Amino acid sequence: MKKQKRQLVLFGIILIILILLFAGMKAYNKKHPEKTQTITYPVTNDTVSRIEEFSFTNESGSFTFIREGENWTLEEEAGTAIDTVSLEAVIQTAVNLQSENKIEKVEDMEQYGLDAPQITVSYRTAEKSVTIEIGAYNSTVSLYYMRLAGEDTVYTLDSTVRNTFTKDIEDLKIVETEE
Repeated sequence: MKKQKRQLVLFGIILIILILLFAGMKAYNKKHPEKTQTITYPVTNDTVSRIEEFSFTNESGSFTFIREGENWTLEEEAGTAIDTVSLEAVIQTAVNLQSENKIEKVEDMEQYGLDAPQITVSYRTAEKSVTIEIGAYNSTVSLYYMRLAGEDTVYTLDSTVRNTFTKDIEDLKIVETEE
């Protein structure tokens, strides 16, 4: 009987120690959360209000928009009413591109589909011109490749961001309703 009491006390002590260790680890983890910060690389960094001219080329054609005060006009079809909110949403995406992946000093752009880009997006401010080229799709990582024209760094691009630049001019016109 004494042996059983001693074993029971020993198991009780071990149980108390385990509970205290568990509580201590839980408190430590609460004070020191695991850091899972994603690194992003800025590709472009501008503001819509600084953009004077914006253009893109995709499978629907080439379109150039010129800022006239608070409004935008389509260079190819003067007088076409452009939906400023829709166009500036596209511009906002272009001027604030970021990527989670960066491949530096690329010599062969063909392997990324950037020797003949599927989509080209350009914008001009008073100080600079920027051209973004979007190339091939990588089905392994489910991302597209992009780069700034003339540079040897390749970035990856999410398909939802890429699809922003697949708009047709009809998507950006003001739809007039009949009364």
